[in-house]
Amino acid sequence: MAPVPNVNAPSLLLLHKNDACVSSNSERALRSLATDMPSSKATVVTLDGGSDASPGSGHAAACHPLSYHGFNGIDSKVSSAMIKWATAIAEQK
Repeated sequence: MAPVPNVNAPSLLLLHKNDACVSSNSERALRSLATDMPSSKATVVTLDGGSDASPGSGHAAACHPLSYHGFNGIDSKVSSAMIKWATAIAEQK
């Protein structure tokens, strides 16, 4: 596991609201992770849209790149969120 408490750089944490992956399917858990990074200015962004085109069902399908976990079909929303966040960080310096 990464040494989360030692992260001291600004961090962007993205989550799809329909993510079914057991490791990342809770906004509350992601916000808790952000709290565990006291030296980082962590930002949590929840996105929606796209589609679940992963094959099958279960854990492997929930974590598939063509699922909501992979932000399937919302590349422009993801990149816009990243650019907006990075621009805001740069403007603070």
